[in-house]
Amino acid sequence: SRGDRDCSLQYLSVSDNLLTGALPLDLSLCAELTSFFASDMKLTGPVTGRFASQAQLQTVVIANNSLTGPLDDVFAGSQSAEGWILNAGYNAFTGTLPAATLSTGRYESLILLSNCLSGTLPVALCANTNMTQLLLSGLHASSACGRSPFPGLSVFGVEVSYLETNWVRGTIPPCLLSGSLPALSFLALSGNLLTGTVSRTATVVSSLTGLDLSHNALTGSIPAAIVEAPLSLLDLSFNRLSGTIAGTATAAYAT
Repeated sequence: SRGDRDCSLQYLSVSDNLLTGALPLDLSLCAELTSFFASDMKLTGPVTGRFASQAQLQTVVIANNSLTGPLDDVFAGSQSAEGWILNAGYNAFTGTLPAATLSTGRYESLILLSNCLSGTLPVALCANTNMTQLLLSGLHASSACGRSPFPGLSVFGVEVSYLETNWVRGTIPPCLLSGSLPALSFLALSGNLLTGTVSRTATVVSSLTGLDLSHNALTGSIPAAIVEAPLSLLDLSFNRLSGTIAGTATAAYAT
């Protein structure tokens, strides 16, 4: 194998090939590597060992494979101080979102849609004050799970059809819509089994352009701040919301 001094890679992409097997267990041989892309292939197995363990790595895109197992080693690998970007969507990862690692506040973009995850949305997500994208739709909607709470639902293009109990449940952490993430531009939590109400004191930060809370089991009224916000995309469909739509929405979306 090659030592640290022989590897000067800063950017490595093997995406969109016909590669199979597991991810490399140790990327630390390339101490200067900042970006790693291995998406749209047929990679399988869990992510274990010292994957993504060096301090310089900031971007990991391993989406659209058949990777399995818990996300703990993927999350725990990053040692960068801030600005970490992780896209592990469209796989079959299991377990829960690792709150302890999320609480470090390193993440700028987190995309985990369409996996086989369970549990609840941790409040630790709100520690990532530089977060710009938080895409957690269909966390248990991967075709590998084979189950869905919403017959016939297509979650970001993934068809799902049956019901099981191992879904992401619970409520939306109020901090996600309280201004705790001032740089957030898109928040997607659709296609889970989220319940409860959206806080009446919800705040929509000025940077937010898209909010998707559709296909859950949310109840109560729609907070005025959400209806009045000049978003480019707002999807609250397929819930159990009630009440009226704030009249000021007309002014907010007037052209």
